[in-house]
This record gives sequence, C-alpha cells and structure tokens, in this order.
Amino acid sequence: MDNTKLIIGIPTLGMVDWRFSSSLTTLQCPPNTKIIWQVKTMIDTARNRIVELFLHEKADFLLMLDDDMLFPPESALKLLSHDVDIVSCLAFKRGPNYDPCIYRMEEKNKFRPILPQVFQEVDAVGAAGLLVKRKVFQKVKYPWFETGYDLEGKRFPKGNHFSVDFDFSVKATEAGFKIFCDPEVAFGHIGSSPVVNQDTFLEHIQKLNEKQKGTDNRSI
Repeated sequence: MDNTKLIIGIPTLGMVDWRFSSSLTTLQCPPNTKIIWQVKTMIDTARNRIVELFLHEKADFLLMLDDDMLFPPESALKLLSHDVDIVSCLAFKRGPNYDPCIYRMEEKNKFRPILPQVFQEVDAVGAAGLLVKRKVFQKVKYPWFETGYDLEGKRFPKGNHFSVDFDFSVKATEAGFKIFCDPEVAFGHIGSSPVVNQDTFLEHIQKLNEKQKGTDNRSI
C-alpha cells in the first residue's frame, strides 16, 4: 500500500465542529493525500460532486468523511490496509435508538441495523467514514448517490424514503461489489450531547432491557 493515493471527500454546510477539525488534523494518511471540500449543497449533490472531482484525480481510493464525526488517527490507514473495494467504519445514528449505521438485508431490500464485532461483509453502510476504490465509481453509473422515495417498490419497500447511503450500497451491490465493515475503526457522532459511539448504543439498549424487565415484573 506504499504507493496508494488517497482523496478525502468532506461534504459540509460550511461550519465544522472543532472536534472534527481536531480529528482531521491528526488523521494519519499516505503521502500526498488531498482533501476535497464540497460546501453548502444538498448531501446527494455534494457526494456526487466529490466523486466527480475524485475521478479527475489520479487517486486509487476515496474516503468519504462526514463533518460531524470524531475518529481515531489511524482510521484511514486501517481501512486502507484491508485493500477491499468498499469498507466502512463503525458509526452510529445521532439520536435514539443510536442504531449502528451498518445493516443486514433480512428480506428483499429491507434492512436491519447490526453491531459487528469483527471485520466482516455486510449489506449496507452509512458514509460517515466510507473508503471506496476508484473502480467502484467507474462501474456504478452516475448518480452514485440519490435520495427520495421508491414509489413503485423496485429497489426499496414501496413508498419508503431511502437515503443517499442506502442508495449507494444497493447500487454497488447490484454492480457486483462487496461491502465490509471494520468495527475497530470506531467513530463518534457529534451532537448536542452525548457524542454517540458504541458505548452510547449499548447503554441505551441496557436501559430499554431494564425498562422492559420492570414492565414484565409488574405484570406478574
């Protein structure tokens, strides 16, 4: 991986949290890594524009980073070390239930969040910290990222809203690419409070279980 060329793509509304800036400053990357900022555009437009700019560069990998994340300094190098077509960090939604942004497809285009314990293949991921090889964007046709409603139920449950990240995961899978998650590359999701990470998710699940247990005891 010594000659790997990396582009980091960051969609942003223009103001970033100092904690994200601190993470980005300490991020370890291959030599000559370049950052592309896409400012003040809708998220699907921003991600697509980042990919277009990436394809004009002589780079092997694109690392999408969301600007409301905290990440360990070794995150980029760890994801690169797997040398797979698509690999995601472990990130979580910012609000309750704080679900992992990593998914299994239980039935056709119906996804369930999972919490991976080891590096493994998955069915869909978010793009908070998503590393993608160049050939994926060359094979998957534009637009790589879309958001909207599937009114006919062809690719998602009929009438359901789908996000840009789900859309890309489905398109990449349909094009024959495998998606992986490395849970050791664990991100924190910056919000008002707390910073959401695996501990937040597990504590929330524990509280739900305790609440359910109390309800069961009262009914005896």
